[in-house]
Amino acid sequence: MIKLVIEDATLATLDAALIPFVQWKGLKVSDLEGVSEEVLSKNMFKMSTPVIKSLIKNKRVSTPSLTDAEWNDLAIDMHREDKNIFEFVQMPYSALRYIMDQHYGANRFANHIAMSQESFPVQDALEHLSISQLNYVLIKNSLHALLDFMFTEEGIAIMKKKNGLHHLQFTTTDEAHKLGLNGNALKNRRISTQLLRRAGACDAGANYCQRILRELNVESITWNDAIMRIRNSPKLQQRDSLIGYMNWIRENRSMSEVV
Repeated sequence: MIKLVIEDATLATLDAALIPFVQWKGLKVSDLEGVSEEVLSKNMFKMSTPVIKSLIKNKRVSTPSLTDAEWNDLAIDMHREDKNIFEFVQMPYSALRYIMDQHYGANRFANHIAMSQESFPVQDALEHLSISQLNYVLIKNSLHALLDFMFTEEGIAIMKKKNGLHHLQFTTTDEAHKLGLNGNALKNRRISTQLLRRAGACDAGANYCQRILRELNVESITWNDAIMRIRNSPKLQQRDSLIGYMNWIRENRSMSEVV
């Protein structure tokens, strides 16, 4: 492979016959000075992530013209190299539908597509996202439009067709009832350190809950208010231990009258 280490040789002046042998992943942005848009566009997805981002940000490349199957193959190839192609380009809607209709894409790309692709409607996103992915949306509030749509009449109809809906975790009491999850809904009762201890919470968990309540400047909080506070606080959304503990409360709701 050619890594452009030859003195006085640059990619811009490299003989066209040698282009297929370039080690693209090892190139820096400075190595690409003077290279045509055509060459960069054709080979950009072979480069490192920082270089791809720089090329797109500085509009030095154009979106390649590919068939739906070629977009799918490219997404898979980049995924195997730990790259998320959807972070870099806006794909045609037909290509996104094709990718989501494939077993590989449905399992690995649904969340990436829903979060980044402007041509992918919220209805399609809701249909394709798994329950575990929707739990992420519910607690992280990562897709505002999808969260709003989820509890409309049309959104509820789509949700009720999903397998494993009873595994939905981070809904308010009202949201759970709208989805028909009456047996899964938590009563909107107060959560406090004392009540959690009576419910059998471990010392570490109860102490962590106490610190969170202190940070929120409350002595206790209802389940619904806790869900909404986390959804509206990027800082709290980063606390995986807090989210894990909220799930503990849900899973152990039968242990006490706390929930």
